[in-house]
Amino acid sequence: MGSGKTTFFKKLIKEKGCKSLMIVSNTALKDSISPNDEIQKKEMNNRTYTTQNKSIYGEGEHEVYVMTYAEFGSRVITNNDFIEDFNLIICDEIHSLPDYQQFSNSVELSHAIKVLFGKYDDKQIFYLTATDKNLKNLEKRQPGIFQYVTTFEFRDRDDIKKYIALTKYKIKNLDQIRPHLQARLNGFNYFGYKVLSFSKRIEEQKKMEAIASEEGYKPLVLWSINNDKYPMTKEQLKAREYLLKYGIIPEPYNFLIINASMQEGWNLKDKLVKLAIMNTTNETEQTQALGRLRKDVEVLIYRVKPGEDNDVYIDLPVKYYNTPLTTEMKNELCNILDLYSKSGKKMKWTSIKKLLIEQNYKIKDYHIKIDGKQTRVSKIYAEV
Repeated sequence: MGSGKTTFFKKLIKEKGCKSLMIVSNTALKDSISPNDEIQKKEMNNRTYTTQNKSIYGEGEHEVYVMTYAEFGSRVITNNDFIEDFNLIICDEIHSLPDYQQFSNSVELSHAIKVLFGKYDDKQIFYLTATDKNLKNLEKRQPGIFQYVTTFEFRDRDDIKKYIALTKYKIKNLDQIRPHLQARLNGFNYFGYKVLSFSKRIEEQKKMEAIASEEGYKPLVLWSINNDKYPMTKEQLKAREYLLKYGIIPEPYNFLIINASMQEGWNLKDKLVKLAIMNTTNETEQTQALGRLRKDVEVLIYRVKPGEDNDVYIDLPVKYYNTPLTTEMKNELCNILDLYSKSGKKMKWTSIKKLLIEQNYKIKDYHIKIDGKQTRVSKIYAEV
């Protein structure tokens, strides 16, 4: 969805001509609004500033202090003095604030929530979001938190751009992306197509990176530049800078893997991105990460919760075709597929076998000798 909310409020700030505060969800969005590069700021006539770079350029009386919710929370943890100088406060991607607070149980972000939704007679505070599910959950946890907030709904307006996925596939575990990647590798290599993917945690990003590499792709994994536990390499930082500046996945990569730190606030202008993989069951995260594309995506693969979807489709890994499957291998396959019944119970081979037959696979059960012992096996064929 492209609502133009950021553009609208940039105009508002200029019209007000005052000292404003813009609070954003992550450093990627912060950098795109107020770049640290002096030459770039001069070229943009940029009148924003940050704690790290206080330079202001261009004509006008307005000034805009840009910071993340985490930075803001640390400034108001003891008192509200920091916001006294601002007449206008803009909270972009406000849905991310309660989400990040829940995810990290952050004291600073708890204070940010309390201060930003307080009552003020001398300030205007705007809260912007295209996905309000996290805010509804916050209201359930803290009834009355929005008592001073007036809501305006713009999502159904005809002038709001909406983007769709032309083809969709559901998965219930990450290994199920393998057949999709295998089926598309030759075409992607020939035409130079690319992938945008999302996983919330770095551990999940690394697993996706391993799968992409094993299937012949060239993954680029990016997360927060403020992560001290997993600092990014110089190569990652260079690629990130290029991506945010030009909106293009840099060579030689063709498989971009981002997490929550980059799901908002920048645009992926790369026309060669044809496939999107959303390794999350959270609809807000899916919407925000897909929103980077600002276009229809040809193929979307997205995760659903175990037992949530009645229409279970099995993407059978290639290694299990036309192979005598022992009990051990069938259990291994069940673990890889990680499918669940409507009642929420994990499916075993008997249920998996039934689903495969419904999908026009042919399964033959017979005995062979393994280490001199008669062993019952099953072989899966594709019907033609």
